[in-house]
Amino acid sequence: SNATLRKDASQVSLRWLGQAGFDICGAGARIVIDAYLSDFLARKYAGQQFPHTRMIPPPVTAEELTGVDAVLCTHAHSDHMDPDTLPVLARVNPACRFVVPRAVLHTALDRGVPSQRAIAMNAGETVRLTGDVTITALPSAHETTETDAEGQHRFLGFVIEIGSLTIYHSGDCVM
Repeated sequence: SNATLRKDASQVSLRWLGQAGFDICGAGARIVIDAYLSDFLARKYAGQQFPHTRMIPPPVTAEELTGVDAVLCTHAHSDHMDPDTLPVLARVNPACRFVVPRAVLHTALDRGVPSQRAIAMNAGETVRLTGDVTITALPSAHETTETDAEGQHRFLGFVIEIGSLTIYHSGDCVM
């Protein structure tokens, strides 16, 4: 539940959300990465040769994930930029910002990210979310590194500096 994670300035808490998703609280902020909290892929691939059934149920619903300051999406695949989760997170967290790769910003907007709350990033850029939280985007190779025609990376990893802790989330990537 939300009560288990607090935006305590003195410590950082991490909760796995399933798949590549994490909920990070600390330094007065709550950051969610790659939240896949629906069964979008199971419905999309129902009856196909490779159904995408979840190994475990989500530990929380999108409606229950409140007090979120930022949602980070490493790339546009549906289990990282979930079309069933993003609009709900936007609705229940009216001040939340959404950090997405600039190369796939159009996809994020199509999936329910409010344009006025979107922060589009490319590899090498840094954004300060609050006084004690910064996000730096790095290129990530899902299978290979890919850029669009403008040289914007389609897949990103994020270095999250939250208080005195630094966390790297690579998204889906190979070595």
